[in-house]
Amino acid sequence: MINNKYQVILDNLLDISPNDSSIFTRVNDNFIDLYTLLRFDDFKKIVYNEKFEVSLLDGNLINIIENLKNCFNFSRLREILDTETNPYYKVSRINFNGDFQTEKQKIINFLEHIQQKSVLRWKILDNKVTNILDETNTWPLHIGFLFVSLRKEDKTIYAPLFFKEAEIRFKNAIPYLSSDGDVKLNEKVLFFLNNSGFNIHLNDNFKNFEIQKLIKQLKIDWENLFTLPTQVFDKFHSLKPNDINNENITFHPGTVLGIFQPWGGYSRNRMKEIINNNEMESILEVEFNKNVYKNKIQESIFRTDIGLFNVTKSNFSQDKAIISSLNQNTVIWGPPGTGKSQTIVNLITNILIYGYTVIVASQKKAALDVIKERLGSLSHFCLFLLSYKNVKKKSFYQPIREYLDLLENFDKIEQIKMTPVLKENELKYVRAVNNYLDTSYAKDFLNAYYYLFKHKANVDIQKDAEFIFSLPDISYPSSQLEPEKVAKAILKENNLRYLPFLKKYWTICKISKQIEKEYNHFNGSLYKLVSLFNQAKQTTGESNFQYSQNMLQNHNVDLNQEITDSEVIKQVIIERMFERINKFTPQQKQMYSEFSQSVRIQNLEPYRFVKKYAEMIKLIYPVIIATPDTDLSAWNKEEFDYAILDESSQIFIEKGLPILYLAKTKILAGDREQMRPSNWFGTRNTDDTIFGKVESLLDYAISLGVYQIILDKNYRANHASLMTFSSKYFYNSSLDVIDNADAIENQPIEVHQVDGVWENNHNKAEAEKAIDVLLKNIDNYKKIILLAFNAKQSDYLTNLIYSQHPGLEQAIYTKKLLIRNIENIQGDEADLVVATVAYDKNTKLNFAYVSRSGGKNALNVAISRAKEKMIVIKTIKASEVQIQPNSTEDLMLFKKWLSFLELDDEQRRELHKKVFIEKKNNHSENQSNTTWFKELVSSELQEAIKHKPSYELFKKYNIGSFDIDLVITKNQKPYKCILFDTLDYGTSDLENYAIKRDKYRFLKAKKYDVIVVTPLNWIELQNIITLWFNSETTTNNKDDYQPTNTYLINKTNIFISTTELDAPDAYDKISTANSDFESNYQESIQEEFVKKTHSNMTFISNLNKVYNEDLQSVMQTNTQIPQNENSEPKVAVIGNDPEAVSEELSNLTPIIVPKQDSSEILEEENNFWKAINIDLSPQSQKMFDSNAAEVLDNPEINPTTTKDTLDDLNGWILSDASDEELDVNSEQPLDSEYLDSVDQFTKTLETILGK
Repeated sequence: MINNKYQVILDNLLDISPNDSSIFTRVNDNFIDLYTLLRFDDFKKIVYNEKFEVSLLDGNLINIIENLKNCFNFSRLREILDTETNPYYKVSRINFNGDFQTEKQKIINFLEHIQQKSVLRWKILDNKVTNILDETNTWPLHIGFLFVSLRKEDKTIYAPLFFKEAEIRFKNAIPYLSSDGDVKLNEKVLFFLNNSGFNIHLNDNFKNFEIQKLIKQLKIDWENLFTLPTQVFDKFHSLKPNDINNENITFHPGTVLGIFQPWGGYSRNRMKEIINNNEMESILEVEFNKNVYKNKIQESIFRTDIGLFNVTKSNFSQDKAIISSLNQNTVIWGPPGTGKSQTIVNLITNILIYGYTVIVASQKKAALDVIKERLGSLSHFCLFLLSYKNVKKKSFYQPIREYLDLLENFDKIEQIKMTPVLKENELKYVRAVNNYLDTSYAKDFLNAYYYLFKHKANVDIQKDAEFIFSLPDISYPSSQLEPEKVAKAILKENNLRYLPFLKKYWTICKISKQIEKEYNHFNGSLYKLVSLFNQAKQTTGESNFQYSQNMLQNHNVDLNQEITDSEVIKQVIIERMFERINKFTPQQKQMYSEFSQSVRIQNLEPYRFVKKYAEMIKLIYPVIIATPDTDLSAWNKEEFDYAILDESSQIFIEKGLPILYLAKTKILAGDREQMRPSNWFGTRNTDDTIFGKVESLLDYAISLGVYQIILDKNYRANHASLMTFSSKYFYNSSLDVIDNADAIENQPIEVHQVDGVWENNHNKAEAEKAIDVLLKNIDNYKKIILLAFNAKQSDYLTNLIYSQHPGLEQAIYTKKLLIRNIENIQGDEADLVVATVAYDKNTKLNFAYVSRSGGKNALNVAISRAKEKMIVIKTIKASEVQIQPNSTEDLMLFKKWLSFLELDDEQRRELHKKVFIEKKNNHSENQSNTTWFKELVSSELQEAIKHKPSYELFKKYNIGSFDIDLVITKNQKPYKCILFDTLDYGTSDLENYAIKRDKYRFLKAKKYDVIVVTPLNWIELQNIITLWFNSETTTNNKDDYQPTNTYLINKTNIFISTTELDAPDAYDKISTANSDFESNYQESIQEEFVKKTHSNMTFISNLNKVYNEDLQSVMQTNTQIPQNENSEPKVAVIGNDPEAVSEELSNLTPIIVPKQDSSEILEEENNFWKAINIDLSPQSQKMFDSNAAEVLDNPEINPTTTKDTLDDLNGWILSDASDEELDVNSEQPLDSEYLDSVDQFTKTLETILGK
């Protein structure tokens, strides 16, 4: 006894509604009586041949035209036309008083025109067959024969018991009907008859029979059971349900070509099995605590010993979907263009490499075709059972034969490397640098190294720091050091230039030599460098300083994704299968031999082959690709490890559950905001049970609470504005949708308001406008979809194209142009979508598809197909859509969409901003600790493009659902894009890092030249940025300055304009964001400057402080320091740039004037010695020598060394006193003995002067 709540499922699987042509057949445009259409000779070919090809031109019309051509009088002409077979030309139209030949030719011309126009009928039918095949994955065109009728209570049938698959082909513009397929049973009719108490069993030995042979055999077999018509192959009789009253099976003549869906028995039988075993509720089991699902993902996704093997690029949400799917039942929610198919391909790849099995199914042929294409060479491991009842032998067996050849000729072993979501070095990096800027010492440490890397090449992070810290605590020049003059500059800075008799003098000489060697090409301020590092050391501490150095040395992390080579994966799986087959038992080996032989000779029809060799297929095929209608009776409950149902929002619940039943883990991919399931051949039964209310398998799974992961990045739309409406009204602004970097189209959505009329189920004005738009754009885009919001409008457009526009017709055949309606467009995409709404203000919209339940889903699909541009042609206005209290949500949303279309470009841009500003990153940065760094980078970039009008700097550059931190545009197009990663990953460090990395990859996929700037890699990047702007582009080509969409949106939000930069205080404004050290440094420079330039500055004369390490107030004297004759003291204009300050100081009049010639030098030096009361004139020289000799007599002083030192000093004082003669740059180091003697001499000199 079937539980009542499941009965509706079984009823819908039976699907025997009066609208189903396989249950009740009527002759119309889609169902043609071949007996009355074809010439008798052609009709006999169909009946008496297994394979045939006959012309579809009207046979009666051909006969009439041929008879007319052989007619020679009006009497015969009347006789030819006055027959039942001539509905084309009435005898009453003949002018019997006119010229016979003229009248005859006029009639022939008219009939030939009808014949020529009839070709259009077959083109339209063929197009419809193709669309249904794409939509349902089943071949729909068949010849039905041996019609059976029966009434069972309130249900009736009148349909063919048998079918023969047929195909329409065109040769030289003439349509032909061909077939080389089997004869098949109408499973729906047979099921109905058996459920009505008629136990009819037919074996399949008639599959290869000709139609006539089958009928002859049935007459023999059923002689005492059923009465068949005397003339089975006769004219079809059109009947209505009320005409059917027989309660016993009655057969009727007829041979009808039409669109039939004769299958459905497997799904119902499987569902009955599930219900009878009481297993319906256990197909999808769900945890109450959803944290269980989240934890499974978190436990796996960042483990480095668990890798993903992706053959196509993926983002973080896709990786999470794959990890979840491998571990638990999962709904992969894939909004339009978010990479659902590539996620499924990567999921299949991982299932393959980990040695599992999977059944993949979809109702959409296009979806499975995409999966097959993207799997590439891995499709060898997939057996495609796509309606194998209809598939041709060659296309079925060829890939199997290729697979067997690979297995049997395997000789190559490959090693494969897994790629975890986060690599080991990334994990270490994130854990090491997380929240680094929050430390109290980070800024000082980084500023020190920024300065070092900016002014010195070939930095050794550890060695350079050690050297800087080894420098003594003396004064260092603020200006840039000149090669070969380092010692001179430092001596000058310490007021020791003319005091070589001091120990400190020679210490500085030694240090200077080391500085010159290590910092030969250093172009910064040594004073600032030493100060920065000393400050960093003081605030950081030894252990933190070393820790920070290690981070700098290991800061480079590759953000790009590694893709696994599918060829390597293929070889690994082949090796695995090769080893499995080698271990076959003798019985399995025999089975394999028969299996492979059957493949090569193709002796069985595909469906028979699958049934016979199902066990071998299970052993060597890990992946089965099927449709919900595929007969999978050879597989049992949970025999597959995984089941993946793509486009599950379009699979009826009763069709999808039997697939899920076969697997342990279930994955449903789809989007509940897109199309619901559609029934091309009938209507559905409903009731108040869950199974009567819920249509799609996806809705059923979501209602149970199956864990969902949304794919959050749209890759399809080149313009974010194409997704503005869908993002806001269907996805709560949760999608990442951004403009391509090179997206120039300034009207991605173009609207044409026409004065059309909805009449006779079509809008002629809109159709003509759509054709005009197509003709103008057909050569401008690779692929175009012509979309009608109504199926009848779509038919009208198809008719128009086939009858009047051969160029567009050719585009349809080459798949460059697709004609779709709002009910069948899902799964398609195109560069350009041309949409015709068709309705006008008088249309009863409550009955329109877009206004019915599920209409909003169709609207969402329709408006999200375009990659580059959507052109909407409409008659109806938003104000003309009347909303009533009982109006559906679908109609209200349709009205909102019309309002959206009626916005002007500027209004649409503003809405675009408002919609995507709602999309926020939940992770907020600690602004107080990161602002200084961001401002530092932005000011450097601004300075780099100063006075280069081609470039502009934008801050928070909006490109759709998120902003880029800094963008430099070139000629009004994005050029260089900066993403800040300030290392603030927080408690969810790995996930936040992955999200930031994801943003980088997404921008790269959208063709942005993006650079991730961190406080660590800025040490190197700061020296590269100037190279980006070396050449200033000048062009007169206006196309080079055509702005992108994003430029126009952001132009009003420029961070720093060129005008602002030219203002006098511009640099001060930028510099205010510098570090605290900068401010302190400026103050110290000013103090030093004032100290050195005071006009009354005097030297301290007390030489007992000369050798004091403090080096303050070296000498005091009442003598003013002389200046150059033409020199005047300068006043420094202190700014915020330390380099500028250094330059200013270097231009000031020095304290001791640089030597111009020997006489000037001598005068200056005499003045110096006079300042310390030493007269070095010739008269006083003797006194000095005498005093020195007196000192030399002191036994405590080494006479030789001191004598030499005095001689050197005396020679230097009385000479030109050049650095070369002093030899401060000597390569030979100063030994300790010599320095000791200098120290002794200093003491002696103090004694002399003290006297």
